[in-house]
Amino acid sequence: MPPHFADFERGTNFATALAARAHVSASGQRDVILVVTDSRHTHYVHNLILNLAKLGVDGRTLAIGSSEVACTRLLARAPSGSVGCGYSSWMRNGINATMDAALDRWNIGPKHVYHLWWQRWHYLSWAVQLGYSAMSLDTDISLRANVYELLHGRLSHHHLFIGLDHEASGKERPNVFPMINVGLVYCQRCAPDGPAHRVLREVTRRVQHFLFGEVLYQTRHGRSGIAGSGPRFLRP
Repeated sequence: MPPHFADFERGTNFATALAARAHVSASGQRDVILVVTDSRHTHYVHNLILNLAKLGVDGRTLAIGSSEVACTRLLARAPSGSVGCGYSSWMRNGINATMDAALDRWNIGPKHVYHLWWQRWHYLSWAVQLGYSAMSLDTDISLRANVYELLHGRLSHHHLFIGLDHEASGKERPNVFPMINVGLVYCQRCAPDGPAHRVLREVTRRVQHFLFGEVLYQTRHGRSGIAGSGPRFLRP
């Protein structure tokens, strides 16, 4: 399987990468695992891949890298054929002046982790739209058992699984931009445009609205805290 360096936002790059990584079960269910990484933390992805392989859940991981450099380093480290990787320009600096101004207002630079967090939800939703049972995993976790045995077994009647981001409410932590760094999200047999898929799309929609919304609160050190709603960002 060739590495997928090309921007996932261009043409059929993302769909091609998904098809190359998907694991097809006996029932025809197409499973794929999405992870995110920057060039400094590719060893986290490597560890997770080894963890998954030990549990018999290998060959279905697709990484979203912060850059082509991140993908190059990951593929040089990981066992051959164990992971695919591509970078993304979605909601990043340099798309247009409007995007640059919005990111600058929130002090979100090109290397900020929020980019990867946003992209994780964006591509998870997109994978479901394309008919995949898509899972998003943090790379700093350790699995102790094959999670699919539970999800496809006793929990097979459920479609959408989302872990907790943080137990604190927005009132307790008002200066944190959408807390969407969730360690595990899984949408199995979710109908495109169905209820579960709409939940995933809503996360992405709200991120866009917050980013372009009115800033309602500024912390004392000048970093933005709370935003109102704003116009939906349309990809060029």
